[in-house]
Amino acid sequence: MVNGRLPSRLKKEPLIDAIFEVRFTSSMDVASILPGLLMARLGKIEKVERLPISDIPRPIRQSDQNLQFQPLLRLVWEQFLINIGDRLVGISCKLPYVGWSDFKRAILEVYKHIFTIGVIEKTERYSMKYVDLIEGNDPGEMVDRVAVDLNVGGHQLKREPFMVRVEVPDGSISHIVQVIAPAVVKLSTGQKTGVIVDIDSVCAHSTEDVEAFMSSLDSRLVEIHAANKRMFFSSLKENTIEYLEPEYE
Repeated sequence: MVNGRLPSRLKKEPLIDAIFEVRFTSSMDVASILPGLLMARLGKIEKVERLPISDIPRPIRQSDQNLQFQPLLRLVWEQFLINIGDRLVGISCKLPYVGWSDFKRAILEVYKHIFTIGVIEKTERYSMKYVDLIEGNDPGEMVDRVAVDLNVGGHQLKREPFMVRVEVPDGSISHIVQVIAPAVVKLSTGQKTGVIVDIDSVCAHSTEDVEAFMSSLDSRLVEIHAANKRMFFSSLKENTIEYLEPEYE
C-alpha cells in the first residue's frame, strides 16, 4: 500500500476464486424451488448441475450440520456460478474475474429475485470470500511473499512448507485467514504453484428479517468487500504488492 491507500486493481491478477454467500432459515425445500424461479427471472441459465451432496436424502442433510450448508445444485449464469443448498445461496465468479462492480451487480440481482418470493424466512449470516494465488517456485520466496512471522519451538519459519489459519476480528466482521505454501492449483489456463492467501470475511447475526436485510444489502456488500480487501493487502509484504503491479485511482 502507498501511504495507506489500497490499489484499485493489480496488473498481475492473483485471484482464483471469489464467493459471496448468504445462509438462512426456511421451512421449504429451497433447492427444489429456486432453480426454476431463477431460470424464469434471470434467463440465459446455461446449465444446472447436480452436486454429490444432492444424492443424500433431505432428512439426513437437515440433521447433520456439516451437510446443512453444502450446495446441492449449481447454476451456470453468464460469468457467474450460483450455488444453492438447503440453507444457503452463494454466487461465485468464473475466471477471469469480472471485477467488483459487475460481481456486485450480479449479487444484488440474484438476491432481489430470491428474497421477493417468500421462501426464505430469516437470514443468519453472510460472507465474502476471496482466494488468491501469488505465484512462485522457491520456498523461501513464498514465505517472503506474505506478512507471516512464525516461530515454533524456537524455530523461525524461513523456507519450510506451512499452513496457517487464524480468525481476525474486525468490528462486526470476522476474517478467517488461511495462508498455505507451497500450493499447487490447476486452472483452465494450466497448473500454477505459489502461496495461497484465502480470506473468508464473515458477518454472523441473530436471525434477521429478509426485507430489512435486502434493503441494506448494497451497503453491506460495500462494507464487507472493503474489509476483505484491507485484510488481503495487510497480509502481503510491500515488495509483494509491488510485484503484483498495483494501480491506484
